[in-house]
Amino acid sequence: MQISVGDEKGLILDAAVRRVDPALALEVGTYCGYGALRIARAAPNAKVYSVELAEANAVNAGQIWEHAGVAERWTRWPMSTDSLPAHSTSCSSTTTRRRTSTT
Repeated sequence: MQISVGDEKGLILDAAVRRVDPALALEVGTYCGYGALRIARAAPNAKVYSVELAEANAVNAGQIWEHAGVAERWTRWPMSTDSLPAHSTSCSSTTTRRRTSTT
């Protein structure tokens, strides 16, 4: 498994988060918590919520957040594959609707 947000993408993420300055942020797929830490750094007043299916990843991310001194701003929403709808494991059964403008 690789970290999806490296240095180059991280700078883009940082800039986008600073521009929006969110009070809340949701990270889907925590892995080791690197992306969420970048969000927390770029938006120092934001509360960050994470969803992670792998318990070991969530535990590691929590330890990293604790070490970084920002654990009080991080909330993990526990999830398991049992809580997902049956069709969510296959991309072929997912339909995406495109929003169209009426103006």
